[in-house]
Amino acid sequence: MKVGVGTSNPVKLRAVKNVFSIFYPDVQVLMIPVESGVSRQPFGDHEIVRGAINRAKLVLKNSDCNFGVGIESGLVKIPMLNGKYGLRQWCAIVDRDGGITLGAGGIFEAPSSVIERVFNFGEEVGEATDKIFGVEESKRKEGLIGFLTKNVMDRTKLTEHAVILALVPRLNIKIYQISRTEI
Repeated sequence: MKVGVGTSNPVKLRAVKNVFSIFYPDVQVLMIPVESGVSRQPFGDHEIVRGAINRAKLVLKNSDCNFGVGIESGLVKIPMLNGKYGLRQWCAIVDRDGGITLGAGGIFEAPSSVIERVFNFGEEVGEATDKIFGVEESKRKEGLIGFLTKNVMDRTKLTEHAVILALVPRLNIKIYQISRTEI
C-alpha cells in the first residue's frame, strides 16, 4: 500500500508514517508537496477541512498512491471564552474511489500573544511562535504545543490523533458508510 502525504512538513509525514504503520505494517508513506488552496493561516473548521481535502485530492492527482492524506491546521473560535482562539488540526484521507474520511485532533487555546501577531501582522501561527520563543521553523518541529507543554505533547503527537481518527471508518468498514467525493 502506498500513502501520499500532501506536505513538505516532516512533522506531518512522520505522524502519518507512525499511525499507518501500526495498522498497515507494509505501508510505504511518501511526501508529496502540494498546495492547500486555502489561506496561509486558515480560520474556522470549514476552511481547515477544505485545505486538508484539497491536499489529499491533489496527492492522488499527482501520484500513483492508493491513499492521499491531507493535514491542515488552523484557528477556531473557542465557544464561551469571549474571543479566545484555539488551534485544531484536521486530517482528510481520500482513496482512489473517491472515498473520504476525516478526523480532527484535539484543540488547545492559543496564547493571546500569538493571536495578536496573527491578526495584527498577518503571520502564520508558526511564524508567530518562532518570534515569541526565539526559535526557527517550530512548525516543522515541536510546534506551539511543544513549547506550551514543555514537550509533553508535541506537534507530531497532536497530528497523530487527527490521523488515527480519520482512519476510524476505514478500520471499521462494516459499520461505516464512507462518503464519496470527486477526485
